[in-house]
Amino acid sequence: MARKPTSAERRQRLKSRALPLVGIAFVAFVMGVVQGCPGNPNKDAAGRYVDAWEKGDYESMYAELSTKSQEAIPLDRFEARYEDTAAIATLESVDADEVEGDETEAEVPIQATTLAFGMIQQPLELTFGSDGIAFEPRLLFPGLTNDEELSRKTKMPERAPILAADGQAMAEGPSLAREHPLGDSMIDVTGEVGVPEDAELSTTTEALGFSEGEPVGTSGLELAYNARIAGTPGGTLRAAPDLSLIPISEPTRPY
Repeated sequence: MARKPTSAERRQRLKSRALPLVGIAFVAFVMGVVQGCPGNPNKDAAGRYVDAWEKGDYESMYAELSTKSQEAIPLDRFEARYEDTAAIATLESVDADEVEGDETEAEVPIQATTLAFGMIQQPLELTFGSDGIAFEPRLLFPGLTNDEELSRKTKMPERAPILAADGQAMAEGPSLAREHPLGDSMIDVTGEVGVPEDAELSTTTEALGFSEGEPVGTSGLELAYNARIAGTPGGTLRAAPDLSLIPISEPTRPY
Protein backbone atom coordinates (compact mmCIF):
# COMPACT_ATOMS: atom_id res chain seq x y z
CA MET A 1 0.00 0.00 0.00
CA ALA A 2 1.40 3.39 -1.13
CA ARG A 3 2.46 5.83 1.53
CA LYS A 4 0.56 9.13 1.66
CA PRO A 5 2.77 12.15 1.09
CA THR A 6 3.41 14.31 4.06
CA SER A 7 2.29 17.93 4.26
CA ALA A 8 5.86 19.12 3.57
CA GLU A 9 6.09 16.96 0.44
CA ARG A 10 2.76 18.27 -0.87
CA ARG A 11 3.88 21.88 -0.38
CA GLN A 12 7.14 21.16 -2.25
CA ARG A 13 5.24 19.67 -5.19
CA LEU A 14 2.97 22.72 -5.40
CA LYS A 15 5.99 25.03 -5.42
CA SER A 16 7.62 23.01 -8.19
CA ARG A 17 4.49 23.21 -10.34
CA ALA A 18 4.00 26.92 -9.68
CA LEU A 19 7.52 28.00 -10.67
CA PRO A 20 7.07 27.58 -14.47
CA LEU A 21 3.74 29.43 -14.28
CA VAL A 22 5.35 32.29 -12.37
CA GLY A 23 8.12 32.47 -15.00
CA ILE A 24 5.61 32.63 -17.84
CA ALA A 25 3.59 35.29 -16.05
CA PHE A 26 6.74 37.36 -15.44
CA VAL A 27 7.77 37.20 -19.11
CA ALA A 28 4.26 38.18 -20.18
CA PHE A 29 4.34 41.10 -17.75
CA VAL A 30 7.69 42.36 -19.10
CA MET A 31 6.51 42.09 -22.71
CA GLY A 32 3.37 44.00 -21.83
CA VAL A 33 5.37 46.77 -20.24
CA VAL A 34 7.70 47.02 -23.27
CA GLN A 35 4.82 47.09 -25.75
CA GLY A 36 2.95 49.59 -23.65
CA CYS A 37 5.83 52.06 -23.46
CA PRO A 38 5.06 55.16 -25.55
CA GLY A 39 8.74 55.71 -26.51
CA ASN A 40 9.53 59.29 -27.56
CA PRO A 41 6.56 60.72 -29.51
CA ASN A 42 8.44 63.85 -30.57
CA LYS A 43 11.43 61.92 -31.93
CA ASP A 44 8.98 59.67 -33.77
CA ALA A 45 7.29 62.74 -35.24
CA ALA A 46 10.66 64.10 -36.35
CA GLY A 47 11.42 60.77 -38.02
CA ARG A 48 8.11 60.82 -39.89
CA TYR A 49 8.72 64.44 -40.92
CA VAL A 50 12.09 63.78 -42.56
CA ASP A 51 10.87 60.50 -44.08
CA ALA A 52 8.06 62.44 -45.77
CA TRP A 53 10.56 65.09 -46.92
CA GLU A 54 12.62 62.38 -48.61
CA LYS A 55 9.48 61.49 -50.61
CA GLY A 56 8.48 65.10 -51.29
CA ASP A 57 5.25 64.49 -49.38
CA TYR A 58 4.55 67.97 -48.02
CA GLU A 59 1.07 67.09 -46.78
CA SER A 60 2.46 64.39 -44.48
CA MET A 61 5.15 66.79 -43.27
CA TYR A 62 2.50 69.41 -42.54
CA ALA A 63 0.46 66.86 -40.57
CA GLU A 64 3.35 66.54 -38.09
CA LEU A 65 3.29 70.27 -37.24
CA SER A 66 1.82 71.50 -34.00
CA THR A 67 -1.65 73.02 -34.02
CA LYS A 68 -0.17 76.45 -33.34
CA SER A 69 2.17 76.15 -36.34
CA GLN A 70 -0.66 75.01 -38.62
CA GLU A 71 -2.67 78.03 -37.53
CA ALA A 72 0.28 80.29 -38.35
CA ILE A 73 1.07 78.88 -41.82
CA PRO A 74 -1.51 77.28 -44.15
CA LEU A 75 -0.65 74.18 -46.15
CA ASP A 76 -0.33 75.96 -49.51
CA ARG A 77 2.10 78.50 -48.06
CA PHE A 78 4.04 75.71 -46.34
CA GLU A 79 4.40 73.83 -49.64
CA ALA A 80 5.34 77.00 -51.54
CA ARG A 81 8.13 77.85 -49.10
CA TYR A 82 9.66 74.38 -49.44
CA GLU A 83 9.32 74.43 -53.24
CA ASP A 84 10.86 77.90 -53.53
CA THR A 85 13.80 76.92 -51.35
CA ALA A 86 14.30 73.68 -53.30
CA ALA A 87 14.35 75.64 -56.57
CA ILE A 88 16.96 78.08 -55.25
CA ALA A 89 19.16 75.21 -54.08
CA THR A 90 18.49 73.13 -57.25
CA LEU A 91 17.58 70.37 -54.80
CA GLU A 92 17.33 66.91 -56.32
CA SER A 93 17.00 64.65 -53.29
CA VAL A 94 17.11 64.54 -49.49
CA ASP A 95 18.51 61.64 -47.46
CA ALA A 96 17.99 61.68 -43.70
CA ASP A 97 19.98 59.81 -41.05
CA GLU A 98 18.83 58.69 -37.60
CA VAL A 99 17.04 61.19 -35.37
CA GLU A 100 18.79 62.20 -32.14
CA GLY A 101 17.18 64.24 -29.40
CA ASP A 102 14.66 64.42 -26.59
CA GLU A 103 11.16 65.72 -25.89
CA THR A 104 12.06 69.35 -26.61
CA GLU A 105 14.62 69.27 -29.45
CA ALA A 106 15.87 66.89 -32.12
CA GLU A 107 18.62 66.88 -34.71
CA VAL A 108 18.77 64.90 -37.94
CA PRO A 109 21.88 64.70 -40.16
CA ILE A 110 20.73 65.47 -43.71
CA GLN A 111 22.45 64.84 -47.03
CA ALA A 112 20.99 67.19 -49.66
CA THR A 113 21.93 66.48 -53.28
CA THR A 114 21.75 69.53 -55.56
CA LEU A 115 22.19 69.89 -59.29
CA ALA A 116 24.32 73.04 -59.28
CA PHE A 117 26.07 72.85 -55.90
CA GLY A 118 26.79 69.18 -55.36
CA MET A 119 26.32 67.43 -52.03
CA ILE A 120 25.49 69.41 -48.90
CA GLN A 121 25.68 67.64 -45.54
CA GLN A 122 24.28 69.62 -42.65
CA PRO A 123 22.06 68.90 -39.62
CA LEU A 124 18.38 69.76 -39.50
CA GLU A 125 17.33 71.02 -36.07
CA LEU A 126 13.73 70.65 -34.88
CA THR A 127 11.91 71.94 -31.82
CA PHE A 128 8.49 70.85 -30.59
CA GLY A 129 5.29 72.51 -29.51
CA SER A 130 2.75 70.98 -27.17
CA ASP A 131 1.34 68.66 -29.83
CA GLY A 132 3.81 68.48 -32.70
CA ILE A 133 6.76 70.02 -34.50
CA ALA A 134 7.15 73.79 -34.32
CA PHE A 135 7.54 75.20 -37.83
CA GLU A 136 10.61 77.42 -38.13
CA PRO A 137 12.47 78.84 -41.17
CA ARG A 138 15.48 76.62 -40.45
CA LEU A 139 13.39 73.56 -41.37
CA LEU A 140 13.39 74.63 -45.02
CA PHE A 141 16.99 73.53 -45.67
CA PRO A 142 19.67 71.76 -43.61
CA GLY A 143 22.19 74.08 -42.02
CA LEU A 144 19.97 77.18 -41.92
CA THR A 145 19.28 79.20 -38.80
CA ASN A 146 15.98 80.92 -38.13
CA ASP A 147 17.20 84.32 -39.32
CA GLU A 148 18.57 83.00 -42.63
CA GLU A 149 17.17 82.27 -46.06
CA LEU A 150 18.89 80.69 -49.04
CA SER A 151 20.12 82.87 -51.87
CA ARG A 152 22.39 82.13 -54.80
CA LYS A 153 24.54 83.83 -57.37
CA THR A 154 24.66 81.84 -60.57
CA LYS A 155 27.57 81.55 -62.96
CA MET A 156 26.68 80.23 -66.41
CA PRO A 157 28.97 78.37 -68.82
CA GLU A 158 29.19 79.27 -72.52
CA ARG A 159 26.23 77.93 -74.48
CA ALA A 160 27.10 75.03 -76.78
CA PRO A 161 26.55 75.06 -80.55
CA ILE A 162 23.90 72.96 -82.28
CA LEU A 163 25.53 70.88 -85.01
CA ALA A 164 24.12 69.25 -88.13
CA ALA A 165 24.83 65.59 -88.90
CA ASP A 166 27.90 66.59 -90.94
CA GLY A 167 29.29 68.66 -88.06
CA GLN A 168 28.37 72.10 -89.41
CA ALA A 169 27.04 74.58 -86.89
CA MET A 170 23.34 75.36 -87.28
CA ALA A 171 23.44 77.66 -84.23
CA GLU A 172 26.38 78.91 -82.19
CA GLY A 173 27.59 81.75 -80.03
CA PRO A 174 26.51 83.39 -76.74
CA SER A 175 22.95 82.96 -75.51
CA LEU A 176 21.77 86.43 -76.57
CA ALA A 177 23.85 86.61 -79.74
CA ARG A 178 23.26 83.27 -81.45
CA GLU A 179 24.42 83.03 -85.06
CA HIS A 180 23.21 80.66 -87.79
CA PRO A 181 26.06 80.05 -90.28
CA LEU A 182 23.85 77.90 -92.54
CA GLY A 183 21.28 80.67 -92.90
CA ASP A 184 18.45 82.16 -90.91
CA SER A 185 16.14 79.40 -92.15
CA MET A 186 17.86 77.17 -89.55
CA ILE A 187 16.01 79.11 -86.85
CA ASP A 188 12.89 77.14 -87.79
CA VAL A 189 14.74 74.01 -86.63
CA THR A 190 17.07 75.25 -83.92
CA GLY A 191 14.57 77.64 -82.35
CA GLU A 192 15.47 80.71 -80.35
CA VAL A 193 17.04 81.74 -77.08
CA GLY A 194 15.58 84.40 -74.81
CA VAL A 195 14.25 85.29 -71.39
CA PRO A 196 11.31 82.96 -70.66
CA GLU A 197 7.95 84.71 -70.34
CA ASP A 198 6.03 81.54 -69.52
CA ALA A 199 5.78 81.21 -65.72
CA GLU A 200 5.97 77.41 -65.78
CA LEU A 201 9.08 77.44 -67.98
CA SER A 202 10.66 80.08 -65.75
CA THR A 203 10.05 77.91 -62.66
CA THR A 204 11.49 74.86 -64.40
CA THR A 205 14.67 76.63 -65.47
CA GLU A 206 15.12 78.12 -61.98
CA ALA A 207 15.12 74.59 -60.56
CA LEU A 208 17.94 73.76 -63.00
CA GLY A 209 20.05 76.59 -61.59
CA PHE A 210 19.20 79.44 -63.96
CA SER A 211 18.71 82.80 -62.29
CA GLU A 212 15.65 84.89 -63.00
CA GLY A 213 16.11 86.73 -66.30
CA GLU A 214 18.77 84.30 -67.53
CA PRO A 215 18.29 83.52 -71.26
CA VAL A 216 17.32 79.94 -72.07
CA GLY A 217 15.98 78.05 -75.08
CA THR A 218 12.40 79.13 -75.71
CA SER A 219 11.58 77.12 -78.86
CA GLY A 220 12.85 74.38 -81.19
CA LEU A 221 15.99 72.42 -80.36
CA GLU A 222 17.20 75.24 -78.12
CA LEU A 223 14.24 74.52 -75.85
CA ALA A 224 14.05 70.74 -76.25
CA TYR A 225 17.74 70.26 -75.37
CA ASN A 226 18.23 73.37 -73.26
CA ALA A 227 19.61 71.51 -70.21
CA ARG A 228 22.30 69.89 -72.37
CA ILE A 229 23.11 72.90 -74.58
CA ALA A 230 23.27 75.35 -71.66
CA GLY A 231 25.39 73.12 -69.42
CA THR A 232 25.19 73.07 -65.65
CA PRO A 233 25.24 76.43 -63.86
CA GLY A 234 27.67 76.96 -61.00
CA GLY A 235 28.22 79.79 -58.56
CA THR A 236 27.57 80.22 -54.87
CA LEU A 237 24.76 79.17 -52.57
CA ARG A 238 24.52 81.33 -49.48
CA ALA A 239 22.54 81.56 -46.28
CA ALA A 240 21.41 85.17 -45.82
CA PRO A 241 21.41 87.60 -44.04
CA ASP A 242 24.88 86.81 -42.71
CA LEU A 243 25.95 85.48 -46.13
CA SER A 244 27.78 82.53 -44.62
CA LEU A 245 29.11 80.55 -47.54
CA ILE A 246 27.69 77.07 -47.98
CA PRO A 247 29.25 75.70 -51.22
CA ILE A 248 30.93 77.09 -54.32
CA SER A 249 30.84 75.26 -57.63
CA GLU A 250 32.17 75.96 -61.10
CA PRO A 251 29.83 75.79 -64.09
CA THR A 252 30.09 72.72 -66.29
CA ARG A 253 30.48 73.42 -69.99
CA PRO A 254 27.91 71.62 -72.15
CA TYR A 255 28.98 69.02 -74.66
